[in-house]
This record gives sequence, structure tokens and C-alpha cells, in this order.
Amino acid sequence: GFASIEQPELIKSTHPAFRPIDVKMGPDGAIYIADWYNPIIQHGEVDFRDPRRDVTHGRIWRVTAKGRPLVKKPSIEGASTKDLLEALKQPEQWTRDMARQELIAKADIHPFKINASKPMDLIEQLRVSRPRSLKENKVDYFSSLISLSKERDFRSRVAIINLISADSDWINEPLYHAIIVPALRDQNGQVRLSALRAMTKLDDPLFFTFDLSLLDKPMDRFLDYALWLTVRELEPQWVPAFREGKLKFEDPKHLLFAVQASGSPELVEPLLAYLQQNDLKGETADALWNQVAKLGGPKELQILWEQCLDSKLSDDQRLKRLQALEIARTQRNVKPDGDLAGLVQLTQSKNESITASALRLGAYWRHEPSINLAYSIARDTSKPIAIRYAAFDAIASTKTVESQHSLRELAENEKDRTTTIEVIVRLIPHRLEFAVELLKNFLGSCSEVELSRFLPPLLQTKDGPQSLTKALANVTLPPDVAKVAIRIARSTGQVHQPLIDALTKAGKLTSAKWEATPVVMKELLDAVAKEGSAQRGELVYRRKELNCLKCHGIGGSGGQIGPDMTSIGASAQPDYLLESLLLPSKAIKENYNTTVVATVDGKVLTGIKQRENKDELVLRDAEGKDITIPTKDIDDRKDGKSLMPEGLVDGLTKQELVDLTRFLTELGKVGNYSVGTARVARTWEVLVPNKASFELAHRESVGGIVAKPAGLLWSSEYTTVNGVLPL
Repeated sequence: GFASIEQPELIKSTHPAFRPIDVKMGPDGAIYIADWYNPIIQHGEVDFRDPRRDVTHGRIWRVTAKGRPLVKKPSIEGASTKDLLEALKQPEQWTRDMARQELIAKADIHPFKINASKPMDLIEQLRVSRPRSLKENKVDYFSSLISLSKERDFRSRVAIINLISADSDWINEPLYHAIIVPALRDQNGQVRLSALRAMTKLDDPLFFTFDLSLLDKPMDRFLDYALWLTVRELEPQWVPAFREGKLKFEDPKHLLFAVQASGSPELVEPLLAYLQQNDLKGETADALWNQVAKLGGPKELQILWEQCLDSKLSDDQRLKRLQALEIARTQRNVKPDGDLAGLVQLTQSKNESITASALRLGAYWRHEPSINLAYSIARDTSKPIAIRYAAFDAIASTKTVESQHSLRELAENEKDRTTTIEVIVRLIPHRLEFAVELLKNFLGSCSEVELSRFLPPLLQTKDGPQSLTKALANVTLPPDVAKVAIRIARSTGQVHQPLIDALTKAGKLTSAKWEATPVVMKELLDAVAKEGSAQRGELVYRRKELNCLKCHGIGGSGGQIGPDMTSIGASAQPDYLLESLLLPSKAIKENYNTTVVATVDGKVLTGIKQRENKDELVLRDAEGKDITIPTKDIDDRKDGKSLMPEGLVDGLTKQELVDLTRFLTELGKVGNYSVGTARVARTWEVLVPNKASFELAHRESVGGIVAKPAGLLWSSEYTTVNGVLPL
């Protein structure tokens, strides 16, 4: 693969308008740097009419080595072939590029009459001599290509492959068999990567199995993406061949990668035939059956359902197939088209997870015996709680009036407080007025954990905020609970001001907040420049209640929800940074505005769009979790505000706000708050101290803890800008 290592800065400046945007090496050997020379570089975040935008000036810096003369500009035009070949060996890129163009224009070079001592020099000659060599001595030319493809230096092998793939019109299949196919098994990853992309030039689908042989060697993210791209590009060749039985997959892992990368429903029929003809076991078999669930219709899902009833399957295999069927129902609303009586048998399984999955599927598929069983289990307090929760899910998913009244009755009669809240949570999307009525009994005494459980789904329901606002009319909340509720409400990325006002009143909180008036802005900015401390500001930035580290990264460490902060101080002006803290939705950085989606079942989901296709939309919420929404379930969508909550800094004192702003203004500038070039581990997993961790530490060595056994809780911790991990 490839790895980039940051080098010491070639040139740097404390000038606020220094904006290097491009670099070139000139024919004289000097380095030329284009400097945009503009104190403001944001696009839409700062007003385009801001007078600080410099639209007239720019600089070009020339960097030379002290005590070393500049390179004399070579004479390229009209130079002899011999001189041009020598120019190809020069270290200056400009000289090599110009010499190559001149040689191609001359078209009089024959590589077999030129003596080149280095393989890379000969490859350059092969490149520029190709037109004439193919006409006069193709056999020798191909022989040279094959010989150089076996060079010990991997860069020579890569160069030959790239030379071949750059223009494949003149390449025949024997040459591919001699050079490209063996390169797919090369020990060097970059050689394999180049060979893989060269294979896309061929139309023969039988070559496709050679591409997938790449999986037999070590993979990295570059090879993985290149293979995914190759599979997608060659779909018109290999998918029909697989359907017609002309293309055979000897290794099921190869087939799995191809199906996952393609995602074409046309693959379901031949995939099923493959699975039925081959008695596969293990994770690959499970993953291939999951693809049947993901792509298949009712007919194919019936075959998968019959697999779930096979007594030869282990509990783990059965569970994975059941979960795949659940996904097919929830994401695509597809179910098997045959006999479903086996559901009752599965609900009697000794494996709780299988029982739970069968209960949910019974409700999804409207299988009456299973639904009746779910009602019975839901009322039975002797049943394991995981199975009861699955029964609650099953009842709620039927969406009938009977189910809604039954859930209310369960919540009213349940003695365990946590279980009661779980029932109410399942009522929220289906019968909001019942849920809010039941929640009134908890609002005055709910803990932070309980609030975090029921408030987010309530806020994600279309009329949830308004209903809760009314319910708070005569309720008194503990101040800390009101504060947590306000923080949760603000974190949704939507405006719930009436609810926030009601929570403020119920918790008897002061409503003081920072206002971004011109007077306040000027006062704060003056204080940032004169009194602000970046050192203290970093401590404010790291406070857990502000969630800055959870959303933003510095030097690759931290959250990936909001914009990276590594160089924000060098690229943004102090007034913009302060205003972003006080009014986070006034000017949102490109690609960080939220999308608000209303679904057909009454939910309102907010997040930053990650990707979208014809089947689904994926949003990332304020917790950093990806939410997949089937396109068919979207009722309405619109642009939202920033995920950074309004009023996030209202709890800060003036000095804390000033220090925080000063810290942000220093990030990326020359000095103590510029991420250095040293390679530092900036993200750490820290064991959460609790009963389980203390008991394990008592029994095991450090090695036992580091192995991260199940049951332990770990939290992510991040270093300071200078790479220190505070403990």
C-alpha cells in the first residue's frame, strides 16, 4: 500500500494572508510556490463581500538551495536523439517531461540501438520508441517488456505494467498472460495494484477470476478499493457470464467479494445455484446466504427460510440467517412466500437470541400463532428480559389498535421501572399520546440514564416535542435532569425552542445566554486578543460536557462528525470562530449541514449525509452513529441546521469563552498549537473503572486486560495538540 509521512515545512509564515496552494519544480531546479495571499479562505462561511477578502494580490515564492548554483536550462527543442535520451535521466521533472515529448515527436528512436545501463532508463526509451518499434520489431519490443517485468526493483515492474495499460489497443492476450497475470501474484502490493487496474482493459470475462486471485495475497485498503472498483467496472462482462454458467468460481471467498461489491439482483439466481451445489460451511457460507437475503425476492427468501429450519445448522448459523431475514423485512419489506409454521418451533429454542429473532419475524410476517405467543411472553415476568423485550418489539411492530392498548396495559402493570420505560419507548412511534401520558409519572423523578433512553426517540417523532412541551406544563424537574434534557434536545440538530423553554421553566434554570450582538462580539474579540489563554482554552475544549472532542478531530484524533480543527486557526478569522460558537448554524461549513428526514411511520431523523443511492440514504447522527433509511420509507426531507447544538457555550463564563476562542485561533499557526510532523499515537482506548474491570484486574495480568475480553467497557481518550495524554 501507500503511506504518507509529513515532512518538515519547506516554507512557513506567521503572516495571516500566507496561503500556499500549489508547488512546482522549475527547469532551473528551484521550487516555485504559488501563494494565494488571502486572509480568508472559507467559501460560503464568511460573507463574499467581506472587505478582508483580497481579490487582487498574490505571490510566487522561489525557493533555492543556499550555496548551490541553479540548474542551467537545457536546450530541448532541436536537440539530438542522444542528448534527449540523456535528458530523460535528469532529476528535474520538467526536463524529463519536455525531453519525452520531443522524442515522441521525433519518432526516430529505436531502443535496441541504444545502450541503457539502468532498467528505468530503458523503460523510458521503450515508452518513447513504441510507435516505431511496434512497426519495425514488435517481437523484440515485447521481449524487452517481458524481461523488464521480472526486474528485482518493484518500481521497474510497476512502470512496465503502467506502460502496457496506458494504451492497451496494441496489447494481445498472450502478453497479458506473460506479464499482467503473474503480476497479480507478485510479492509487492503496488505491483499487484497496477496489474489489477491493467486487467480492466480486457473484455474477456474469463480473465475476471484472475482479478479475484488478488484476495489470496495480503490486502490493504488500497487493494480492497481497487478490486471493488474493478468488479464494478467489469460487471457487464462477468455477471452475464456467471448467470450463463460460463464463469466458475473455485473459491467461495472470491464469489463473496464479487457479489458484495456488485450488489446486482441478477446474481441471486446463480448464487443460489452455487450454494445448493456446494456444501459450504463457515463464515463465508453465512455471508453468501446473507447476500441472498439482501438481494433476493420472496422465492429466494423462502429457500433461505427453509435453511433456518435445517437441523444440521448450528445455533450461530441459524441466528445469522434469521437476522438476515429480519434485515430483508425491515429494509426491503420482503418476506418468504411459503409455509411459515416453523416460526413457532424456533420460538421454543433454548437459544434466547434465536427465540427473540423468531418472535420479531413472526410479527413482521403477520404470523398469527407467533403474534399470540408474543403477547403471552410479554406478560410473563418469569421469562428472560431479552425475550420479553423481543416480545415488546413484536407487539409494537404489528401497529394495530389492539397492540397499542396492550402495550399501555403492560406499562401500567409492570413493576420494574426500567422495563416500563422500555415498553413506553416502543409505544412512542405508534401511539404517542399513550406514551406521553405514561411518561408523566416519570418526568419528576427520572434519572439521567432514563431520560437518555426515552427522550431521543420522542424527539424523533413528528409531534413528540410538542406533546412533551404540553406534558411539562405543571411538572417540576431536578435542575440536573432539566439540563441533560436540554442538552439532548439541542443535540438533535433541530429547533425545539418551546420545549427548551418548558424544560428551563420546569427545572427552574436561569435562561441567561450569550447573544452575538455587535457590542458583545467586539468586547469578546478584544478580550480574546488581549486576555485569552490558549492553554486554558484547550482545557475548556476538552471538557466532556461540551463534546468538542467527540465531534471534531485534531491531527486525526477525535470525532469525525464535524469539520477537522487541525488548522482552523490558520484558516479562519477570530470573529468567524467566535460567531460559530455563539451561532453554530449561521454559517455552516460545506458538507456539514444536516439533512432532516421525515419517514412514512412518523419518525423525524437528523444527521449529516454520508452516502445515498437509489435504495437507501445513510445519515450520521450527533452520536457518530450511521442511520440507514430505506428510500421507500422517506416521506419528506429538507436541509437542517448544524449538528452543533445552539446554546452549547451558554454555560461558560466570559473568561472560559474567551480562552476557548483563543485556543481555536491558535490551532494550525506556527507555534505550540500546530500539529507536529512526529508520528504520535493520538487516540487511546482507556478501560472504564467498574466492578467487572476491577475483578478482572485482580484475577488477570495486564495481558488479560489488553486482550479486551467481553464485558469490559472502554472509552476513547485523545491527546492534547502537542501529543500528551492527560490521565
